[in-house]
Amino acid sequence: MATAQKSYIGKNEAWKCGMCAMCCTGMELVELTPDQWAYYQKKYPFLELTDKTPAKTPGEFNYEFKCNALDGKICTVYAKRPRFCRQYPFNDVKRSELHDGCGFKHNGKWDC
Repeated sequence: MATAQKSYIGKNEAWKCGMCAMCCTGMELVELTPDQWAYYQKKYPFLELTDKTPAKTPGEFNYEFKCNALDGKICTVYAKRPRFCRQYPFNDVKRSELHDGCGFKHNGKWDC
């Protein structure tokens, strides 16, 4: 069975998403205050905190989380998903690396 893919245009180039949902099971928001994280949890109650580590700036933290709005690999809140989900991987959520096995490709290579 072929993997469904969605095409994205970013920086004048075509990208493909393999819709593996790996990005939804281990995301990170960096350099947030506890009040900012509380805002995200209130607005998006399906986010489940899995780890919290100190950031470089005192009083700020890196929040690792997974999304509980998945039904298998299907997002049940897709139309109302958070902006950081809409912009992945072109945002600050794990920008420096893609998850192992991620289906997001550019020109057939792992690239981001």
